[in-house]
Amino acid sequence: GLVTGSLFDTTLQIFVPALWDLDQSPTPQKLQGLANNSFAQGINNDGTIVGVGRNAANVDTGFAIALNGSPQELPVLGSGGTRPLAINDQGTIAGGANDGVSPQQAFITDALGNIQQVGTPGVDSFARDINENGNLVGVSDGQAALFDGAGQVTPLDTAAAFSSSDAAALNDTGEAVGFGRTPGAGVRHAFFFDPNVGAVEDLGAIAGDAQARDINNASQIVGTTEIFPGFDGTAGFLFEAAGDRQMLNLNDLLDQNDPLGPLTNVRQAVAINDLGQVLTIGSRLTQSCEDPNDQSSCFTSDTGELHGFLLTPSDGNGGGGENVPSPEIFVEASARHDDDDSGTQSETANSGILAIELEHEQENGDFPGFDLTRGRAEGLITNVGVPTVGAVSQSGGDTGIFTECNPFDQACISTKEATATSRVVSNLQPLFADPDGAPNSIDLDLILNIDGILDIAWFFEDLNIAELSNAVAETTVTAKLHTDDGGETVLFEGSAKLERDGPDTSTLTFGGDWVAFEEDGFTIVDDSFFADVPNQRLDASNANFVIRDDPIRTSTEFVQVQTSFEDIAFLSPGETYALELEIMTRAVSEKLNLFSQLSENFKDCFADGSCSLADFQAEDRDAFVIDHSFALADMLNTVSAASSSDTDGVNFVTVDGNGNPIPTFGVPEPSAVFLFLIGLVGLGIVRRRGIPL
Repeated sequence: GLVTGSLFDTTLQIFVPALWDLDQSPTPQKLQGLANNSFAQGINNDGTIVGVGRNAANVDTGFAIALNGSPQELPVLGSGGTRPLAINDQGTIAGGANDGVSPQQAFITDALGNIQQVGTPGVDSFARDINENGNLVGVSDGQAALFDGAGQVTPLDTAAAFSSSDAAALNDTGEAVGFGRTPGAGVRHAFFFDPNVGAVEDLGAIAGDAQARDINNASQIVGTTEIFPGFDGTAGFLFEAAGDRQMLNLNDLLDQNDPLGPLTNVRQAVAINDLGQVLTIGSRLTQSCEDPNDQSSCFTSDTGELHGFLLTPSDGNGGGGENVPSPEIFVEASARHDDDDSGTQSETANSGILAIELEHEQENGDFPGFDLTRGRAEGLITNVGVPTVGAVSQSGGDTGIFTECNPFDQACISTKEATATSRVVSNLQPLFADPDGAPNSIDLDLILNIDGILDIAWFFEDLNIAELSNAVAETTVTAKLHTDDGGETVLFEGSAKLERDGPDTSTLTFGGDWVAFEEDGFTIVDDSFFADVPNQRLDASNANFVIRDDPIRTSTEFVQVQTSFEDIAFLSPGETYALELEIMTRAVSEKLNLFSQLSENFKDCFADGSCSLADFQAEDRDAFVIDHSFALADMLNTVSAASSSDTDGVNFVTVDGNGNPIPTFGVPEPSAVFLFLIGLVGLGIVRRRGIPL
């Protein structure tokens, strides 16, 4: 059940190996890697990890990390590098290596850890997996092949079913999987190699293209397949070679009683172990319903957020045998600047207060500037039955784009994006002071409060513009009720989006229940305004020059929900139900620079920061083409739900997975003033700092 991979370390600014022990915690453990980027590739049952990265000399090299140990570099051949992909329980490592002169060859390590090339000399080859018997599979001269420790290379596609092929994995019985390209069309199909038959079997695809990625000792195969003819949409698949021998879409097998089941789109299956656990990559879904009380009117849409998922064989009742999902607080935040990805961080707990914030802020080296993205998410479960979630995503400011794009020759656009997700699942029970006097049926009511802000601002140069930059602030809110009889009711699911629309306007749009609930006491507070903020600033050298009088356009929308739900369930004393709240926020902004019409002399001094005030005053101000955006999606501390009942003498208490009340925590009150100040602080970044270049 151990999972290995890589995380981006925002302090070191490199990728480092990571280990997830999901029996202990969903939070990954950062491991020490090489001096530069390190990517974990495989793990054995002792917890030893192998991978590839760059060492202190900035040379590609393989490494191994024993459990709780430090990375050990693998030997290299001459001036070449090593790329290990797999390790078995004997500690034998497999991959590809070269000496800097000859073609790359498959390798294994001997008892002393030295590299032993097992491919055919002079032929390009690579080993991708190794089993407990010391046999390897991979590719040799463009064809899937089996390697043994003595250097014998055996092609797997003896019947020439494919024009080219590559093997990805094998189990301890010698069964192997991979993919091959069909003759003529060149379409990739998954294949299965049975050593008792001695040839590969074309497993095809659900539609179009497919690749098998792994096989366990029960002959269960997983991989990735296209699912619609003519489209490149993919899904993870499961094929049981010793079972019904059908390629099954893993999305069709997800447990719908699991809280994540209906909200997950499995796009790739990466690995499977002997417990039948499948490691996958997928995206999050959101659900919308035309009628919240009619599941047949519900539909899902893909958010495009990619995550790693571990699928564990289930009993069909949410994995735990209970119809009500267990208490959980999940928070996640991410920040990105063009290709400079600050990564994604997430945390999970089953009670209390949980918050996470991921911020990227830097002073640019080429020109003075300000660059900020901020994602913050928090969740809270209290024993008074009030779950609360909040999220804020903020992106804006300058980025140092001159190393990637020359604004003196072309329009340079840099992008900032921040996302935050908060989800709270709380288990609640009705509580009576006199249990003997409690009625058999207790009606459940609910009050839902949503209060937030969407905010964008932009500086726009109206001459010589090459193309407009964009800004988007959006949020999606979901509230669900889970009852002991297995019922699930989507109480609210709606989205609000504020987008820059041209040089002078913005557009606010609502989706789902954010529109449908308007007739049921729901209010939309439309408080747009546009303000001219004069005296923009250009920065160069150590002097500030106020040389423009162009405005910043701003648009702020306050979005609110306060609605009640009557008699949404009828409970028995001691019966547990679950209330699930989720917020997803996203803020995206862009900055466009185009200075091609500046004089050549000024370009030179501007590039090295030596321009004088006279140099600035001599230039046509309209030669500086700037289009700059800032976005803020803020639902921080503002989505909460309170349980109530018309039945006399009943209160609701939040309980843990064992039915025990959880400790008391203070409940943060939503504050429109607080939210508005957050919006103003965000705008203040632009107003206070101007538009630095």
